[in-house]
Formats: sequence, structure tokens, C-alpha cells
Amino acid sequence: MNPDSKEGKEASIRDRLKNFIKLSTKEQQQLVVEVTDLLQAKGEKLNLADARMAFELATVQEETSVEGARQSYRTLMKTFDKATDEKLATQVNKLFTAALKKLEIIGKEIEIVGKTTDGKEFNLKNLKGKVVLVDFWATWCGPCIGEIPNIVKAHKKYSKEGFEVIGVSLDRDEDALTKFLEDRKLPWGSINIEDSRRLADKYGVTAIPFPVLVGRDGLVSLRARGPQLEMLLEKLLSVKD
Repeated sequence: MNPDSKEGKEASIRDRLKNFIKLSTKEQQQLVVEVTDLLQAKGEKLNLADARMAFELATVQEETSVEGARQSYRTLMKTFDKATDEKLATQVNKLFTAALKKLEIIGKEIEIVGKTTDGKEFNLKNLKGKVVLVDFWATWCGPCIGEIPNIVKAHKKYSKEGFEVIGVSLDRDEDALTKFLEDRKLPWGSINIEDSRRLADKYGVTAIPFPVLVGRDGLVSLRARGPQLEMLLEKLLSVKD
């Protein structure tokens, strides 16, 4: 593929978007402009692949600039309003509106209260001063299970520095959930199913995994998983290898 062709330039943009978090601030800002210009230039011809690119751009920005993510969601939502595919435009509007709503809680306190699967009372306020991962998950969620080793690794490294984890389970079977926790011997607990459902409804959690990282001064990230979790904890707790 000719890198100078229209297709080549778009492929380059997609590749860089996948590595957004590794780019310098200047490179990230330039990529935001390129993606926005690319999508706006398509006008009425926007398609599902374009919508995925737009959503990916806004979501990766959440880790580096919440305000930048907000701006991208708003700008790109207006861009897709012009699409000939009215169904696509409606879906993008609904998805981006929901994403903007969730971003409203960034930097604010979040209330996580309920009983754990072993009957103990849990209140996030009791962990004030610590950095806490509130992990909305379920035993039937493949990506959630796949993330567990990463969380265990992070907990082992940062727990002495003030890092804690609490699961909020969207499971359907309390016995299956309890057995899973016992078998895995995870070093953190999980809110029981009834209270977890209430919390999921309260914060509009409709898809998992949904990792919420709460810092010492409020909610920090809604996408703290994979390498992002390590990067954020390093920043928040200033722990060096």
C-alpha cells in the first residue's frame, strides 16, 4: 500500500491510534486533529468502521486528557449527525451521550457501599487516602477473567503503597461467584450480587469489564486495565522498580 495514498494515510492513522498511549503529548494532539479532519472530510459517507475509529479516539483520550475526550465526543457526535446512514448516526449519538455522562463523575467522589460475598460490610469511604480499583466484573466475562492476573500483579506490587481492589460482580449465581473467589484465592473481596446490581444501575454500567480507579482525591479513570492500570498506579503512587 502506498503510504502517500488516501488509503495509506488512513491505515497509518489507525496504526498510530492503537498506540496512542505511547505517543508524546504533541503526537497525540496531532493525531486527534488528523482523525477529526479525516472523519469530517467523509461527510455523509461515514460508515461503521469510521464510527469505531471515532469512539476509539475519544476513549483513548480519557487516559491522557478527560477534557480532550469530552471535546472529541462532542465534535465527532456532530460530525456523525451528517451521515446518510441515519441508524448509524443515532447509534453514535446514543453511545457518545452515554460516554459523556460517565465522564461527568471523573474527579468526583464515588459511593460504593454494600455487603461482600462473605457478609462483611464494605464502604469505600473507609479506604480514604488509598488508591482503589472498583472492578465491575463477572465470572462469565472472558475479558474480566483475562484481566485478573494483571490486577493480581499490580496488587502485589502496590498494595503496601496504598492500593486496594474491590469487585462489583454482575454475576447471576451467588454460589458460583463465591466458589470462584474461593478457588482463585484472590487477595480482595467482591460485593454480593444484589448490592452489585444496585451499584451497576446507579452508575449506568451496562457493559463489562468496567474498571473504575479511584484516587485519593476522587475518581481518576474509567479504563484502568492492562498497561494503563500500571501506568496510572505508577503516577498516583510514585513507586519505582
